[in-house]
Amino acid sequence: QVVESYKPNVEFFLRKYAQGEPWEMVKLGEVIDLISGQHIDSDKYSDVAEGMPYITGPADFGPVNPIITKWTKEPKVSAKNSDILITVKGSGIGKINLVNIDEVAISRQVMAIRPTKCFDRYVYCYLQQMFEYFQNKGDGAAIPGLTRDHVLDMSLPLPPLAIQQAIVADIEQERALVESNRQLIALMQAKIKAVVERVWAG
Repeated sequence: QVVESYKPNVEFFLRKYAQGEPWEMVKLGEVIDLISGQHIDSDKYSDVAEGMPYITGPADFGPVNPIITKWTKEPKVSAKNSDILITVKGSGIGKINLVNIDEVAISRQVMAIRPTKCFDRYVYCYLQQMFEYFQNKGDGAAIPGLTRDHVLDMSLPLPPLAIQQAIVADIEQERALVESNRQLIALMQAKIKAVVERVWAG
């Protein structure tokens, strides 16, 4: 259950390094640029790997990084390496991914968050724990959606850069432990299955 439900808890590490003093709170819009995606007609992209990779929405989001299945030769708006993608339309609003390729076109269902005055991976880790916040912001509409202001006005605790980097290092270490346990669980499940099959086979 711990492995399956794992999300980084930035608040825990913020308290760890704060030593009793609260960190400065800023609006996200003060430390990032926000790029809104634009729609590309369906005849302008395909599954042929030609042109620029294209992200249409949460269906193209992986556990951490986008899964590229579409390309376009006529991109309109693009995100760059280390930008943070957030789904802003439909039931998947608030889903987060981290761009890990040079450039990718983004549709109107997606915005790209580009940290300018803080560590990009710190913002990524913090936003991962804000899914319910974004889901609540999108409630009450026929088609759930986030506005630019919903993203820009979000509060972000902002410790010094060295602390941001230390928090990310702690989270990456924690994530590695979780992933090791995930692999161990899969191994043990396979062993159990093999024993059960052998017993039933007599």
